[in-house]
Amino acid sequence: MDYEIVTLEEKTVAGLSVRTANKEPDMMGKIGLVWQRLFNGGEGALIPDKKNDTVLGLYTNYQSDVNGSYDMIACYEVTETAKLPPQFTFAVIPAGRYAKFIFHGDAEKDTGSFWNAVWNTPLERAYTGDFEEYPPSKDSHTSDIYIYIAVKG
Repeated sequence: MDYEIVTLEEKTVAGLSVRTANKEPDMMGKIGLVWQRLFNGGEGALIPDKKNDTVLGLYTNYQSDVNGSYDMIACYEVTETAKLPPQFTFAVIPAGRYAKFIFHGDAEKDTGSFWNAVWNTPLERAYTGDFEEYPPSKDSHTSDIYIYIAVKG
């Protein structure tokens, strides 16, 4: 699996969150519901002070590693959080080194298989915050998807 190591600056994000774990049988359903609320429920339009229209899926607050619980936040990068309505959570994607993977496919159907490929790539993960990035696209069935994995060092 090809990737490049990039250094990113800190990002503040705001969106809808859920606490889950990969071992939970309803993990995919929980995460899917958050995405549904953001898009189909129209809640994403209520997030103020968006920096751009790129959508992020942040995995953060890891209990330990891939086997522990974590928060998943379907979100946008924002310039401030002061006017954020109460149903939204904000978080900070820490500055640091990330392994950047680029995939092309259907955002809804293919992201899970992309993650499987990432999980099978040997990386020294930092577990400080990993995220998916979905740049604006006219067709979500054939879009570029970026996955960033925080790495040590």
